[in-house]
Amino acid sequence: MWGGLFLFLNPLNAILKVLPWLGTAGRWMTGIITFPVALVLTVITVIIAIVAHNVWLLIGVIAAIGGFIYWRSTQKK
Repeated sequence: MWGGLFLFLNPLNAILKVLPWLGTAGRWMTGIITFPVALVLTVITVIIAIVAHNVWLLIGVIAAIGGFIYWRSTQKK
């Protein structure tokens, strides 16, 4: 995920390479910024995959979401 995000932003680094020091700084900053974003997206993807492949957990999540929606609808009245 981190490599993909880094490569996705690589054209921005190519534009910044007009000034060599700016290109190096841009590459460095891209790596630092994309790491936490990739970490969060990876964790979300793994959690969704675990829930989608476990039928009982999927039923529990759907029931919890339904219960939360029911609870919120009764609270507003």
